[in-house]
Amino acid sequence: MFMSSQDFKSMLEASYEENQLPEIGKIIKTTVIQITDKEVILDVGSKSESSIGLNEFKTPPKVGEEIEVFVEKSGENYVKVSFAKASEKKAFAMVKNAFQSSESVEGKITEVVKGGFKVLLEEFIQAFLPLSQLDLNRIDEKQLDQYKNKAYQVKVIKFEDKGRNINIVVSRIPLLEIEKNKKVSVFFQENKIGDEVKGKVVKINPKSVIVEIEGLLTGLIRIGDLSWDRIEKPEDVVKNGESLNLRIIKMDPEKNEVLLSLKDMKQDPWVDFAKKHQEGDVIRGEVVKIHQNKQVFVKVEEGIDGFIRFEDLSWSKTIRRADEAVELNAMIDTKILEINPERKKLLLGLKQMQGDPWNTIDEKYPKGKKVKGKILDIKDFGVFVELENGIEALLHKNDIDWNLNNSDLTKYNVGDEIEVIITNVNKKERKISVGIKQLFDNPWDNFASEYPKGSIIKGKVKEIKEKDLIIEFENQIEGSLYIRELEKKIENLSDHYKIGDEVEAMVIDINPKKSYLKLSIREMVKREREKDLENYINQTEEVESMSFGDLLGNNLDKIKNKIQKNAKIQEESKTVQNKTKSEEPKEQ
Repeated sequence: MFMSSQDFKSMLEASYEENQLPEIGKIIKTTVIQITDKEVILDVGSKSESSIGLNEFKTPPKVGEEIEVFVEKSGENYVKVSFAKASEKKAFAMVKNAFQSSESVEGKITEVVKGGFKVLLEEFIQAFLPLSQLDLNRIDEKQLDQYKNKAYQVKVIKFEDKGRNINIVVSRIPLLEIEKNKKVSVFFQENKIGDEVKGKVVKINPKSVIVEIEGLLTGLIRIGDLSWDRIEKPEDVVKNGESLNLRIIKMDPEKNEVLLSLKDMKQDPWVDFAKKHQEGDVIRGEVVKIHQNKQVFVKVEEGIDGFIRFEDLSWSKTIRRADEAVELNAMIDTKILEINPERKKLLLGLKQMQGDPWNTIDEKYPKGKKVKGKILDIKDFGVFVELENGIEALLHKNDIDWNLNNSDLTKYNVGDEIEVIITNVNKKERKISVGIKQLFDNPWDNFASEYPKGSIIKGKVKEIKEKDLIIEFENQIEGSLYIRELEKKIENLSDHYKIGDEVEAMVIDINPKKSYLKLSIREMVKREREKDLENYINQTEEVESMSFGDLLGNNLDKIKNKIQKNAKIQEESKTVQNKTKSEEPKEQ
């Protein structure tokens, strides 16, 4: 048969290759020609054979099967190859290629070490898997042995080939995040607002709860969405690790945010409550909170809390704190003042459970009626007296005693019962005034009748002040004698008067209603001098009416002396009058 030149060339090259020895360090293909109990016999070409121990194979090959081996030695009479090294070389190349192309490889955890795990990649290449790169969730370091001998797809995140020193680090996180993002995308496609999902509590904050939704993403439950009841802290409703059925109330796929509600798993209690109740109804509830001692919160049903404003706690104006009207955890009856289901608002009243006592105040407490009451509070200006629940009156300190200096508030104590008389009622402003001094006759009235303005009266010095003397009279009546009302001008009252001195003066002003009495020595002296002048004038007119014979028949010298004396008195009186007028103070 004729052979072409091309066929001859190919046959020659094949014959050459067949007789060519395998190159050391290369991976070549061989054929299994025999298997013994210890070895696998291979045809390595160049009319040569080689053998490999069965221990290099996980699963023994079959006769006729083609396998790749690594050439360790090559000679005319001997070729040494290794299946294990060939597999290791291929695995190393595969891992390196995976790092360069950012592809995943299979890794099996073989050992737990400090900070992570030893991993065998593609069955041959050692690598390190940090603990933080094993899972998206936190790993319990006490249970790391459960991961031994488990295989995972991993990504090579670090590859350093420095000859014998090879440093390879792998991670599951990138692959897990890709898988998670796919599932999260599906979640947002398949769920909508109002759907029910399962979640596990992973963190409890002061005002919110973080849950893991179906192991995919985290959702938020605000404290107000935990329960229809008013709660102080989330721990009152949920616990860490608890599984919950939740309702989606808001979603944001772009931010992977989901807002959830636990309370919406139940019907809104306000719907039924608004149907069953109306304003004016009486409802019983428990005091669950007293806010800043000004507002009271009352739980009337599950998920229904009402509140009582401070002004609706009591008709009494002396109550300063809410806990003076109610106690925490107490059961109380209240009246519904307002219902607003849309705003979840229930306004309650406590004082409205009783009639307004001010409606009949004029009939019950007319002016002049004597009553007894209990002291509720003591202020600088007076005492508040409770006449009955919701009705308080003011006893002003000026209405305690007719003598204002005896209006001492320190003699009264909260809780004391005292008798008073109604002096004024202002129904519009809800104010009542009472007095004690009005229970007795006003000594000032008698005093004013006996000693009206212009009277001369004697008293004793009770107190010496810088600008006036306090003069005391009978029945504890006191008056003021100012320094400008003395007969002579002096600088210091203490240099001229002492306690107990008797003083005579004129009443120049008196006001029984205000317990006010003003005295003057200057006016008293002025009046005495005016009387002397008047007497002189009267005597002068009498002399002038006598006849000359009458004068001669009498003691002429005596008459002459008397006239001269009266003239002198008249002159002095005019001088005093002029001086007094110049010294008189202007009205303030």
